[in-house]
Amino acid sequence: MLHHEEVDSKLRQLIQLKYKEYAPGLLGREVEMALRAWLAMHMEAQRGRLINKTNPNFAVAQVFLQVKQYLMDNYYEELIPGMTVPLKILEKAIIATRGADKRTVRKWLETSWELTA
Repeated sequence: MLHHEEVDSKLRQLIQLKYKEYAPGLLGREVEMALRAWLAMHMEAQRGRLINKTNPNFAVAQVFLQVKQYLMDNYYEELIPGMTVPLKILEKAIIATRGADKRTVRKWLETSWELTA
């Protein structure tokens, strides 16, 4: 289990890697985005109800977050729970992170739907 100091240190390292600098407000932004992602995974966004699902497999969740990060780096400033992403853009994100094989793209499209549904 990570202690508070370790979490803080890892967040600051992430910010250095992601933004190439550490500026005021970036730590808060990353914490808020992490909390939004966690809430989106556990809440039904439109109704504010708890989703009674188990957490996704760690490896699947990692790929989901990689695809999401690609979308944010290339197409969106922010991804809000319940937001619609055009299929073609989602396919491009999957291809960029997982490869262009049609079966792979289809599998991850189905898996990402399960994670967000």
